Amino acid sequence: MKATQIDLKGVTTAEEALEIAGANWEAEEEEMVTTSGISVPDFRSIIRSDTRKVIGVVGKNYKPMQNSFAFSFFDTVCQGYGASYTKAYEIDGGKKMILEAEIGNPFEVRQGDEIVSKIRVFNAFDRTYPLFAQFSVYRKVCSNGLHAWRDENKVVIRHTKNAEGRVADAMKGLALGNRYFAKFQET
Repeated sequence: MKATQIDLKGVTTAEEALEIAGANWEAEEEEMVTTSGISVPDFRSIIRSDTRKVIGVVGKNYKPMQNSFAFSFFDTVCQGYGASYTKAYEIDGGKKMILEAEIGNPFEVRQGDEIVSKIRVFNAFDRTYPLFAQFSVYRKVCSNGLHAWRDENKVVIRHTKNAEGRVADAMKGLALGNRYFAKFQET
């Protein structure tokens, strides 16, 4: 697995984040055919529009959720909660994409012990996982960090023809995560 991390400090739109990350391409579906010309009707190839490389083999009910759409609802989070994009990750040539944002301002539990709330949105074109958004709390405890998240602060949207309608559910889930962090900070 090859992962590329792109820093996005201060970026507040998915469009700009995807442009900087080089992830503003389309995932195109193509029918599969064996080398002898036999059609494979139950499967499709997912192809990157810019490189024409295969980034996934999926079933016939799979509908790719484009990065531009998958991450665009994240703009509402950035605007509504004072978040900004911080990192993008491209994994295995675009088979998976992750955008990460920090929400609001970090706070210190004690001097030098900083805690930040983050949201990551994951999109995959190789059937390894559905589109999902995960709210987490990040604490820098040494040169590395510690992430903590809870399953109820995660929103999952499968790549199907009805996926785009589930974005409103995602927004509700992310709002719950933000309320959880506010309680956590208060405690």
